[in-house]
Amino acid sequence: MGAPLWEALCRAAASVGSGFHTPGHNGGTGLPEPLKYWRNWGALDLSELEGLDNLHAPVGVIAQAQQLAAEAWGAERSWFLINGSTVGIAAMLLATVGEGDTVLLPRNCHQSVLHALVLCGAKPVYLEASWDSTWELSHGPTLESVEVSLASYPEARAVLVVHPTYFGATGEVAAIARAVHAQGIPLLVDAAHGAHFRFHEALPVCALAAGADVVVHSAHKTLPALTQAALLHQQGSLVDPGRIEAALRLLQSTSPSYLLMASLDLARAQMVNSGHTLLAGALVLAEKLRAHLPFAVLAMEPDRPVPGLAALDPTRITIDVAGCGWSGFAAEAWLNQEAGVRAELATHRHLVFILNTAHGLLDIEKLRSALFALAAEPAPAGALLSCPVPRPRPGEQRLTPRQAFERPHRRLPLAQAIGCTSAAAVSAYPPGVPIVLPGEAISAEAVDYLLALTAAGGEIVGLDPQGRLALCLD
Repeated sequence: MGAPLWEALCRAAASVGSGFHTPGHNGGTGLPEPLKYWRNWGALDLSELEGLDNLHAPVGVIAQAQQLAAEAWGAERSWFLINGSTVGIAAMLLATVGEGDTVLLPRNCHQSVLHALVLCGAKPVYLEASWDSTWELSHGPTLESVEVSLASYPEARAVLVVHPTYFGATGEVAAIARAVHAQGIPLLVDAAHGAHFRFHEALPVCALAAGADVVVHSAHKTLPALTQAALLHQQGSLVDPGRIEAALRLLQSTSPSYLLMASLDLARAQMVNSGHTLLAGALVLAEKLRAHLPFAVLAMEPDRPVPGLAALDPTRITIDVAGCGWSGFAAEAWLNQEAGVRAELATHRHLVFILNTAHGLLDIEKLRSALFALAAEPAPAGALLSCPVPRPRPGEQRLTPRQAFERPHRRLPLAQAIGCTSAAAVSAYPPGVPIVLPGEAISAEAVDYLLALTAAGGEIVGLDPQGRLALCLD
């Protein structure tokens, strides 16, 4: 009897190519030296033995490691997460809002935020994210939109924003933090893709330095830590750290992986000791790559200011391949199969590449050559999306996510779901930003877009194996 997952994993690991995707250790080459050269990882797969402390009641080495993490990121308290940013997002919402409480959050948040709302029972009010019509991308909510929503919903108990987005965009987080704090409520930040910001001044400001009260970082995305290794940080007096600890005890395994926790400790040490130098090298490579490419590259344009776009992560390269007739999905497949280059993300027209501290000049030259080869290759017929991209807007919210989850369900094909109430979040993955929200009325525009994405080769999460959507019964 075979082991299909193991065999596929070995094939992927052995394939010759260059990866510009998570995790941030770049196939192991960027792992901290002690972890990279430890020959027997199995010997490190231990449990709560004497001297190894306990994640749920740390008083020894885990407590010390978490304190060093807090000092590294400028937080008052930090916690190790062994289930990615997803568990951190759930914990910070459980710690701040409860059944029926109002929370303001962007319409283009990650699906994990919606799942956290099922757990805590809070009522979402969706902030309208700014829309970049040139790139067909949503960025962050503007300060004005947050202030208007705070005035319209004075009962709000918290505000959540994303910093940065999957495409590297950051908004007016410091100004938003001041506006939120003026109402006496906390600012929560999904900074899954911004763990590296703290370690170089040329990167956007870290969410903690911008004044956020609780911040989640996916260390495995942009730092040399193992997949699922993440961090939750807290500062100030608006969120009780005891509530965060209680939420994490509820959510995290009582048998945490010491390998994941050790990789967090080592990644923190590496970034504190040499992160500035390593990131400086990555920034130089990113500038070299951006300087000459055959596709448009998402960049800050002084003569074209975009609301909600205050800065961009220069180590994240977002290109638009539609001008050459390619969809992002088809271009991603071609690069992987023909050039041995793997992107982080494809959309209907974009590709995203992440440069990390382990990339070198040869990696950059290989990516550049592959992109020029792609631009010279005739695009397959019918690769582009067959319908307009809908701007993410708050729709008709009939139920909270928890109410939608708890209602009896029926399942229908997407084409028959228009006008019904969705029981689930439906997302193109990655990036995992919901196109349909749980508890929301399903629009014809959303259905047309999902069907077009599927036809163009996009991966849709939230449907059953037959392509049906769970709908709430009245």
